[in-house]
This record gives sequence, C-alpha cells and structure tokens, in this order.
Amino acid sequence: MTDINKLMQFSQIRIDEHIHEKLNNKINQLLEWVQCLDEVDTTNVEPMFSVNDYFGNVLENLREDTPNKVSLQKEILQNTPDKEDVFICVPKVIK
Repeated sequence: MTDINKLMQFSQIRIDEHIHEKLNNKINQLLEWVQCLDEVDTTNVEPMFSVNDYFGNVLENLREDTPNKVSLQKEILQNTPDKEDVFICVPKVIK
C-alpha cells in the first residue's frame, strides 16, 4: 500500500486518480526530508519552545494553577437580553 493510500484511508478522503501519483511523489519527498532529521545529533541540545527566543522559556514562566471559586453568574445574567430566574432565554431553533 502506498503512502498516499494509507493517508487516504486514515483521513477518509478520496483523491482523483489523475493527481494520485503526483501527490504520492510529493509525500514521499516530504517523508524522505523528515527522515534526514533523524541524522541530526541532538545529544547536548536542551528542549525549547521555539527556535526564536522571542517568548523566552515559556515553561519556566508558567504560574501555579490554583482553583478559585469565582461565580460570574450575576454579571452574565445582567448582560443577557432575556432571562428567567437564573436561566438565559434564547429563541427556539428546532422546529
């Protein structure tokens, strides 16, 4: 089974026969290029978020994930055009 056939089966799409071979060649070229990356020695390279240092090390700058009990129910209901008790009224969509 060719790579394009595997992709077609996996993604559940159908490709016209006249572009089938051309697309298969392009995918094979791409896969060969990706395989070249396996030859790169990354032994002393630290993992990073981006090749650019624009964001810095994002993982070091993350805040602690702490739960809080904030209720926005009143604020949300104040902004609704039509409400009934604690429910937002919307037009019926299904007939």
